Amino acid sequence: MKLNKIISNRQYRIFLFLIPTFYFILSYYFNAIYGLFYFRSVDPEYAYFISSLNIAMLKFRIGHIDHPGSPLQYIMALCFRLKYLFSSSDQSFVETALMHSESYLRTANLFLNLLLAIFLVFVGYKSYQLTSNFGFAALLQTTPFITQITYDTLGRIVPEPVILFPVLLLSLLLIGILYGKYESDFFKTVLCFGLISGFTLSVKLTCLPLVFIPFIVISKWKNKLIYSGITLISFLIFAIPVTVRINTFFRWGKSLFLHDGIYGGGGTDIINLQSFFPNMKSIVDENSFFFVLVFGLGLCTLVYFLMPRKDKNKDFLKIGVALIIAVLIQLVMVGKHFGYRYFIPALFLYPIIVITAFKTISLIFNIRNYTKISTCIIVMFLIITGFTQSNLIQKKATYLVEDNMKKLPLLQEVDKLEVNSVKLIIPRYSGSAAHEYAMFFSYAWAGGWDKAFYKEKIGGIYPDSYIYLSRDSKMYYFGQPDLSRAFEKNIPIYLIAEESKKEDIDNSINKLLEVTNFSGNGSPETIYQSQDLNAAIYRIKLEKK
Repeated sequence: MKLNKIISNRQYRIFLFLIPTFYFILSYYFNAIYGLFYFRSVDPEYAYFISSLNIAMLKFRIGHIDHPGSPLQYIMALCFRLKYLFSSSDQSFVETALMHSESYLRTANLFLNLLLAIFLVFVGYKSYQLTSNFGFAALLQTTPFITQITYDTLGRIVPEPVILFPVLLLSLLLIGILYGKYESDFFKTVLCFGLISGFTLSVKLTCLPLVFIPFIVISKWKNKLIYSGITLISFLIFAIPVTVRINTFFRWGKSLFLHDGIYGGGGTDIINLQSFFPNMKSIVDENSFFFVLVFGLGLCTLVYFLMPRKDKNKDFLKIGVALIIAVLIQLVMVGKHFGYRYFIPALFLYPIIVITAFKTISLIFNIRNYTKISTCIIVMFLIITGFTQSNLIQKKATYLVEDNMKKLPLLQEVDKLEVNSVKLIIPRYSGSAAHEYAMFFSYAWAGGWDKAFYKEKIGGIYPDSYIYLSRDSKMYYFGQPDLSRAFEKNIPIYLIAEESKKEDIDNSINKLLEVTNFSGNGSPETIYQSQDLNAAIYRIKLEKK
């Protein structure tokens, strides 16, 4: 019997590598097919790029602290340094990273997903150690796949995947309490709760509802206060970029609370009732199965509470109530500031919701050995879900590949332009076929204290490139504005326009002549046009007055 048990345990341990391995392989695939960040989406990729570059140089007073996203920036900074360490570049760290930003971002994405895959292995082993239930362990490992947004973020640089770290650590602590391995009011448990909550908030403020879970689970008010203090202090430690700009962060948080739009915009109403309830309904409709699970947990918790038993396990009741309250607070937050991705912290709670419900049911019906039943139910559920998810993966991958093929001709035409040519670029907000716009976007998030430094570095790479933003009718450049040399030496001048009107093209040329003090006229000649992308490349002919 002992030998069979050992073999069984070894088999389970091997199985616990399957889901993390699949996660990494899938992330590698999406990393490969996502396309160029600077063309598809500079926001937030290049905001994180420049912030992480600063942190890699131990400059923590950065421009981008909105999410805050600090752990992601630390991970990327470490990855950047390691990549440069093993590179053969003879240029400085900053110059190499700026010139090869796409490679650095792509490597950072793979590095993050590798860390997550390793972490999922740890979660599987630790949960199996706590519960001896393979189904529960596998369920926790499938947390990333609860939402299709995962397939939008697998190949990107965004903070949402990092939320997995604190949510699953919190889930393991709660499981330990459910199985009697940890005491909710022991100082060590309170300390761990506080550190995890501080880390959670440093990833993204939308995770705030998760902080209420330990606060409810901890019984004694003294320990609740200790937990709150540890959470605050650990947040300030984990989010050093926020700490050094705490006043700016506070103003931003205040603006979020006092306005009904995203990013602190919109009207001055705290809640816009016209959109609040429809927003919540949209979230419930989109995640109906998840809310069935939440309702099931609520029902189980209520039945267990009403049972005439004196030996009730209060931890079960507190955890059940805490999870439900956290989900409801998250729903209210999303109702105020709508976005499907803002509900991700609550969605990542689905495994601990299921595990808590199973444990509560076992107490209600006095089921002592339910491991095999729960494992079979969960494994069947995961198999069915896997088939459903495969269709989503295929659709997302097909879209990315087809979209890249549609954009490829424009990229190829831009790559053909002479290296020493003058480029005038009218980008989309989300990106451009010209890498220069990504550098400009990064520069905008560099922070005022580092802009002069980065302007010089980017100016050395792109001395003759100009960015015209139609939304503010302004021209931006990094080198010395000069067209006379191009005119005298017959150096070609190109205009790369994307989603631009004729007036934008005319205005950009006039602005170029103005900032370079060129006395003359410029007329565009079309050399490439894409109707599908609403983009064109022009060669500008200069004539002196």
